[in-house]
Amino acid sequence: MPNIAPLTAAAGDRPRPRAVPEKVKRAIRFMVYGAAGDEDHKPLDFIAAAKLVGMDPPTLRKYFDRGDCRQLLLSERRTFRSMLCAGNEAALARIRDGENAMASVKAIQALEGLDEADAERHSRYGQRETPGVTIIIQNEITTEPPVSSFIPVPQPAPPTLSAPMPEEPAREEPFFRPPRRW
Repeated sequence: MPNIAPLTAAAGDRPRPRAVPEKVKRAIRFMVYGAAGDEDHKPLDFIAAAKLVGMDPPTLRKYFDRGDCRQLLLSERRTFRSMLCAGNEAALARIRDGENAMASVKAIQALEGLDEADAERHSRYGQRETPGVTIIIQNEITTEPPVSSFIPVPQPAPPTLSAPMPEEPAREEPFFRPPRRW
């Protein structure tokens, strides 16, 4: 029998990834959600967020070279967008019940489209699969009246020129033909 050593995983040799420092997490949240005492919750710019958490802006910028900090920023932005979109249905319902008929129609269309967009977003590969065949009927608008196949339509004669047209010289076959490749 061959003598083979047992296989071991190399995961124990790798150092654990460093955690995102708490100051950087707070700065990212200030840039996405705004300061806690602000009534408007206006998001802070990069420099103001760094100063608010007690960091130098160049030091905070260096943390954004790390993938885990960028991932945290994208995650916080996605969470913020979900929070903002949570009230979309209620706002569209208020618009739908308002006086403006055009806004009501668009609000109804948007409400119906939310479910379809949500299904596409959460389906596999972003595409919703439905069984069946889609038939698309397109109407072409032509400026000419329809022509019946049973009645010949007289065509106008082409305009004649007073001078005869010169004839084109006869084309000769080329004397060299490339060989065929078998």
